[in-house]
Amino acid sequence: MASTADGLRLGLVQMCSVPDVTANLASVRDSLRQVRSEGADLAVFPEYVFCLAGTTTTRAAAWPESQWAETLSRLCREDGMAAVFGGVPVTVENGIVNRSYAVGPDGAILACYDKRRLFTLQGKHPEAIFEPALFRPGQKAVTFAWHGWKIALTICFDLRFPEIFQECRPCDLFLCTAAFTAWTGQAHWEVLLRARAIETQTWVAGVGQGGVNQETGLELFGHSGVYDPWGLPIAVAPHREPQCFTVTLRRERLSECRAALGGRGDRPMCSCPEHL
Repeated sequence: MASTADGLRLGLVQMCSVPDVTANLASVRDSLRQVRSEGADLAVFPEYVFCLAGTTTTRAAAWPESQWAETLSRLCREDGMAAVFGGVPVTVENGIVNRSYAVGPDGAILACYDKRRLFTLQGKHPEAIFEPALFRPGQKAVTFAWHGWKIALTICFDLRFPEIFQECRPCDLFLCTAAFTAWTGQAHWEVLLRARAIETQTWVAGVGQGGVNQETGLELFGHSGVYDPWGLPIAVAPHREPQCFTVTLRRERLSECRAALGGRGDRPMCSCPEHL
């Protein structure tokens, strides 16, 4: 790809995944080829990319770590494309985790991140979302380097917890793969993405599911987008329908925003003293 450490071209893939893993794999392959043809350096897919369903089906779709690693490595290697795959159900020794994978174009696993904050939706469709019944929470922040950029991985409900983002500083880009509901997304999705960008003075990209979960009937918000370190929207999907789009992130924008407010975004998180 043509990008250098000064610029990174993201390919955002907003999907409406289905309960069938094989069908989603085929859709992902098509999307990888599309964003690659548009010059993307890194494709980003939403949470539950390979299985958007109810709890029983999602549990059945959980594969061992080795099987997912082999499948995703082959997928990226065949198309020569780097990608982040959000919210993959993975069986581990003590249960199932909701994991994002970053994979290089040569098939190398660049990073794995397990969702730390598990989601429960009360008041509307409570039977559709109770992640603690299915997943074990992750325990640590994860970053990886790509094209000279330090990139942090987060998943959906993590977006509501600023401390998770602060833990990754200094950083150049936060990726939030998500499946925000239409109900919460309408009120909170853009606000939270912009807030995380502003407080960390870092690029933030949110890539979500849109449409309707075929098994639960839950409506999903979509509206994937990229926000600069000043919190300004750079590119945002105008609706919930599946779509791919590419956007170039400029490194100098990081410097501009951080210089304007004293360089806070490139400092590591401060720890408060135990006794004041």
